[in-house]
Amino acid sequence: MPLEMVLNELSLQPAPSINHARQRMAQFIDLLRQATLMQVS
Repeated sequence: MPLEMVLNELSLQPAPSINHARQRMAQFIDLLRQATLMQVS
């Protein structure tokens, strides 16, 4: 999935602050890393 699609999907629920948005993205990146390690496709 292109990164721009991920950003567009996340923009449907705006974060109340930049820090909150960064936290969401960090959690999403962690989720992707875990899924990759588990070979989820």
